[in-house]
Order: sequence, then C-alpha cells, then structure tokens
Amino acid sequence: MTPALLGLAVNPALPPALVDRLIAAADEELAQELALRPDLSRTQVRRLAARSEAAAVRIALPADAMRTLLS
Repeated sequence: MTPALLGLAVNPALPPALVDRLIAAADEELAQELALRPDLSRTQVRRLAARSEAAAVRIALPADAMRTLLS
C-alpha cells in the first residue's frame, strides 16, 4: 500500500465514509494500520476483521498485549 494511504489510515480527522473506503480497499498492511484506530464503529470493525485476520487480532488485543507479543 502506498505511504499516502497508510498516512490517511492513521489520520484521526478522516471522516468515517473515507475510513469505510479504505477498509474496502485494504491489503494486510493497510488493514493493520486501520485496526489501530480507536474510532472504528462496530460495523467497521466487523468489515476490517473479515478482510484481515491479523487486523482482527490487533483489534481484539489491548495495545500493551500487542507490544508484548511483538517484542
């Protein structure tokens, strides 16, 4: 995925409709970045988790647990 799309994925000012479009186009890398957004709706979480198992894990685990797993 391009750096511009990855940057958009973590932009807290991105409107929900554009987050939906990113989820629809997400590859693994973009999906994992989107999974870090604290403002995802339940529907967005479901769609994102359906696209990427790694993103589903990232959404399900607290940030501290992810840091422990990745270190």
